[in-house]
Amino acid sequence: MSYHANVRKIAEENEDFRRVILTGEKSQLVVMSIPPGGEVGEETHEHVEQILLFVAGNGKAKVGGETYSVGPGDV
Repeated sequence: MSYHANVRKIAEENEDFRRVILTGEKSQLVVMSIPPGGEVGEETHEHVEQILLFVAGNGKAKVGGETYSVGPGDV
């Protein structure tokens, strides 16, 4: 599976809460636009890897029981 795009640009222009860009056997590329005060909720992905890249705004992310402050450029 191959894919080439400017994901940062796609994310910055996205107005949907959740937009699936590409789905592979063990991974999925999704861009999200979470409104101020909004949240995704707790998620578990047993059969795929998930990487979060924050391109704008600030918030909190709970990963592996730890809570982190996140902002643009954080993974």
